[in-house]
Amino acid sequence: MAHDRARTPRGPANAGDQGAGTGLGPFVSAADLLAVHGDVLAQTSVESALACVVRSACELTGAADGSATVFGADGLIELLVPGEFVGDQVASADIMLRDEVLGVLQISATAAGDRDRSGAILQFLAATAALVIENFRLAADTERSDTWVRASTEITRTLLRRGNDHTLRDIARRLRELVDADVVKVVLQVEGQERMRVEVALVPDDEDGGGEEYPSLGTLSRAIIETGEPVRLADADQVAGLEVHVDDTVRVGQVLGLPLIVAGRPRGALLVGRLIGRRVFTLAELDMGSAFAGQAALALELVDTREAQDRIAQWEDRSRIARDLHDVVIQQLFAAGLTIRGVITPAVDPALLPVLEHVVGELDDAIAQIRTSIFALQHQGAGTRSVVLDTAASLADTLGRAPSVRFFGPVDTLTPLSLRQDIRAVLGEALTNVARHALAHRVDVRVGVRDGWFRIEVVDDGVGTGGATRDSGLANLRSRAGALGGRMELDSSATAGTSLLWTVPLDT
Repeated sequence: MAHDRARTPRGPANAGDQGAGTGLGPFVSAADLLAVHGDVLAQTSVESALACVVRSACELTGAADGSATVFGADGLIELLVPGEFVGDQVASADIMLRDEVLGVLQISATAAGDRDRSGAILQFLAATAALVIENFRLAADTERSDTWVRASTEITRTLLRRGNDHTLRDIARRLRELVDADVVKVVLQVEGQERMRVEVALVPDDEDGGGEEYPSLGTLSRAIIETGEPVRLADADQVAGLEVHVDDTVRVGQVLGLPLIVAGRPRGALLVGRLIGRRVFTLAELDMGSAFAGQAALALELVDTREAQDRIAQWEDRSRIARDLHDVVIQQLFAAGLTIRGVITPAVDPALLPVLEHVVGELDDAIAQIRTSIFALQHQGAGTRSVVLDTAASLADTLGRAPSVRFFGPVDTLTPLSLRQDIRAVLGEALTNVARHALAHRVDVRVGVRDGWFRIEVVDDGVGTGGATRDSGLANLRSRAGALGGRMELDSSATAGTSLLWTVPLDT
């Protein structure tokens, strides 16, 4: 930080006041010191106030250069007004407040006869600097406290209003503002795995980062989560034995690591960084960031509780609907079917028989669909059936209507967990191909187990495969079946639609 410095001593207020009772010699008056004191206190920032102290020290002593260094509570340099000293001859005075050393004020050595006068001036200016530092620290603490309260309140309200979808990014943005950071990453543990996932990454010129994963072993994130203690690093590159994972795209110097833990349960960590060359994080910023992280973790816990309550309420609604479908609707359809079957006798007009039989078949299909829906309502998110139903439902808009889904055999009991990802991929590919190429009005999906084999059958009433237009998708399905010891069969025509059968052994 460069500052204009006059190299001539300040003139006395008047000849009669020169050095009277100050012990400062014939060149500096008490009025001069009071004027300097007023100039320093009038500054609007601690940086400009210290620069004024250094400049005044040089003017009043005739020193060629000076500097001021302020230490944080941990002894690290918190603020520096640098000087350009030639040689090692310097005079200095500790900046002290109530027996606590806040920093040091230095000037280049003056002539031997002026050293006592220079020392007295330095002591006076060091005391002025101590007063200024305390005032600005108190003001900064008050402002930080107010900012923390506002930020914590805002995050809690946002969480309770919007849920988790956007909240992590809101937390990251507020924390970045709170501690004046350049980089903030929200890192959460991947459930059941020794991995960490970056849910949110805010870096300069990129507000939408996140999504990458990395092994948790030997990382700062895991160490923070395991200890539950916040950390402050002066240099991200000098952390023995730990990967910081905060400067993947930009060069970060100082780092804060803040745990997201509530009631002993680890949620993740917040990694906060400043670019190389910026000032280090203070202990006050560490404490404030840690308190904010604790508040954010508690708010996330509240959201999780609320979402669990919502899921319970939803499950109760689903159970009620499923009971109504089973006890009322299906019974009514059965009764309707039996009534129609009852009128199919030799006395009925032969021309009506196909119509009546078609209606009975439609009723059977409706009953099967309702049973599938009942299962989906009662078993949300569990088992192979749910994988199939979720995949089919996700492509309903693409297809133009929901496909008909039927199951046969003990699908959930016999289908290995290792097949679920393949089931999702195969069914998704098959239905996507139908949507893109078949021009179908109806799509039927049958999934089940029989004679030691798992089977997926997709039948549509479209225009067939269209030659080679779907070869890439079909090749993918064949390849996946072959890798599992199974096969894929295709029967297609322009008038009868397409039937795709994908089978693999259950012991794959």
